[in-house]
Amino acid sequence: MRGSSVPLSELLLFGAVGGIFGLATGQLLGGIVAGLVVWAGWAVFQLRHLHDQVGGGRSTGSLPSEYWVRLEESLRRGAATDRASPPVAGVWSETLYHLSDGVVLLDPRMHILGCNRAAEELLGLQPIDQGQLLTSLVRAPQLARYLASPEHGTTLELQSPRNRRCWLQLQLARRRRLGGGLLLVRDISDVHRLQQLRRDFTANVSHELRTPLTVLLGYLEWLEEERDALPPRHRQTVAEMRQQGERMSALINQLLELAQIESRAAQAVEEPVAVAALLGEVAAGQVSERGVQVVTDSAAELWLLGDAQELHTAVANLLSNALRYSPDEGVVQLIANWHEKGIEIVVVDRGPGIALPQRLRLRERFYCIPGDARSGTGLGLAIVSHILERHQAQLHIRGEVGQGAEFCCCFPPSRSRRK
Repeated sequence: MRGSSVPLSELLLFGAVGGIFGLATGQLLGGIVAGLVVWAGWAVFQLRHLHDQVGGGRSTGSLPSEYWVRLEESLRRGAATDRASPPVAGVWSETLYHLSDGVVLLDPRMHILGCNRAAEELLGLQPIDQGQLLTSLVRAPQLARYLASPEHGTTLELQSPRNRRCWLQLQLARRRRLGGGLLLVRDISDVHRLQQLRRDFTANVSHELRTPLTVLLGYLEWLEEERDALPPRHRQTVAEMRQQGERMSALINQLLELAQIESRAAQAVEEPVAVAALLGEVAAGQVSERGVQVVTDSAAELWLLGDAQELHTAVANLLSNALRYSPDEGVVQLIANWHEKGIEIVVVDRGPGIALPQRLRLRERFYCIPGDARSGTGLGLAIVSHILERHQAQLHIRGEVGQGAEFCCCFPPSRSRRK
């Protein structure tokens, strides 16, 4: 009410002066109305003058410019206070503070503006850390790279600086115009522990199955070499047993490969990899027995930041699928393109194509197209997807039935270079 006392006193003053003149002229009501009209005109003049000084950024000779800056800040704070009444703001602040997930408010330079209790416990922050640079308090190179990256919607997993057995998932909700944003921190230790148990189980079982399976395949290979000594009805049986044994061996090898990839760090290394040389090595390492040709097309100046071995594995898996589904003496294209969103590596075949329901499920582990004898173990695209995820890349699958298929690996600008 203190802010409204001055306008009220001015209103009464102008009304009283108008009333006095009205009494003197015998028009009391008209004098009061005239006084109110004069007061309204004076108020409009003051508001326009204030708008010119604050909004237009001009200063008068009587008041320094710092006064108008402070006045503008006061007006903005007042407007914010009016929009969020004290009870609502208090409830909102208390709710954020007691959230189970951590919340850290960052300015454009990634200095801490505030955080809740969960963020203090998960990241080891303290109330006195307000105004400090987050990366100087949480010393993790991957966190510095993540905050500096322009990518939106990505997450980061890292160990808690307070407890090395605690794993955290971080996601930055950026303010595009003002910079900075809200850093959300979640404890995913239980999920990480279950994933580790699954990886260990898969690796142990696959390793234990590899030795006896190798022995069985050895005996089956020996029987096939001596197939002339076998009864005719047993020759086809031995051939099918060996075929299924090799399929199981490939499945075990891919399970071990996937477990090895998953057991590495959450983010791939960043060594420069020449894309043209990568495609050439992958094409030279796979030769089709049905006369399918592999054509590569990549500019020499394209480079990717990543793990060379993993990138080779991903592209080789895609090429292996393309060769398997291509017609005899067909052509498979390995293409690398550059655009403003990063580098694309595309594998194009002229096979039977893929229907939409199958395209939606191809990334699932062990998924094979029903009734397709050419399907592999169902793990190849799962390995590709995991490798691309570690490189912050995405896999897009295109193609209709009868029009071939196109597998596109889209890498972000942070990992794409053109020299």
